[in-house]
Amino acid sequence: MEEFLRLPEGALTPNNPDIRFLPNHRGRAKCLGPRPLPGHGAHRYRFHLYALDTDIDFTKAADVEHLPSALAGHVLASGTLNGTRTS
Repeated sequence: MEEFLRLPEGALTPNNPDIRFLPNHRGRAKCLGPRPLPGHGAHRYRFHLYALDTDIDFTKAADVEHLPSALAGHVLASGTLNGTRTS
């Protein structure tokens, strides 16, 4: 039987030792969640998902630009989760 990783609600916090946030293009290393500007209509969000064959040493990935090289050779499958939200 296959085992799947599940994150309980509220798990995406910077103090969770099982979660590692990489700085985004603005230098922020945290999950802000979807927060569209009020009155700007629907906003699209895309989450990249990876199934890996091993634990990754993310100290080699200083930011999102270094993520592909840290994952190289370990991705079993990948996909995206797309969603929209309006304020």
